Amino acid sequence: MTETLKTKTNNLRRAHILEAAIKVFAEKGFHAATIKDVATQAGVADGTIYNYFENKTALLMGVLDPRGDAVQTAKENMPLPSADLQSFLNEMLKQRWMSLTPQTLDVLRIVFSEALINSELRSIFAASTIKPAIELGEPLLQSFLAMGAMRPKDTQLTSRTIIAAVYGLVMLRLLGDEVTTQRWEDFPEHLSKIFHGGLKP
Repeated sequence: MTETLKTKTNNLRRAHILEAAIKVFAEKGFHAATIKDVATQAGVADGTIYNYFENKTALLMGVLDPRGDAVQTAKENMPLPSADLQSFLNEMLKQRWMSLTPQTLDVLRIVFSEALINSELRSIFAASTIKPAIELGEPLLQSFLAMGAMRPKDTQLTSRTIIAAVYGLVMLRLLGDEVTTQRWEDFPEHLSKIFHGGLKP
């Protein structure tokens, strides 16, 4: 087997295991699920899982970011800052909404329920997802400040407020709020108007 074919086979096997993990974690919950459950769902031996993931928490983090490049992808797709702050906010939020697929929402349901009681997962999620989002957002807000496209604000608080609004709406949807679910696609524009109103000079 050539090295390229071996890599492709390993990537396919890893993706198959992650798909199985999503199903098992969504059905049983992270705490109750076992590596054996995931292996059974994937149709592989228990030991095969450990060839790809050190433990159950590592498996869950793999589910959360299957390619391991979510932050880099967000950076590459981020629109460039411009004097049109509302358009930027609208485009940025639309991109975030496109990433919140039904499968991603299932994963977030699992992570949110577990992160509050699992300090290891909470630390990993904060380091791999929340911190990079903040580190991406704060310099962008500072760029808008420098261009005079927004009024002077505390960029640390503002970046966290935007992130919290997104995750808060995700939580409302996961909790079954009918309006949030029915009008899910309306939120990027709605949020961009709200944030623009508070940030414009």
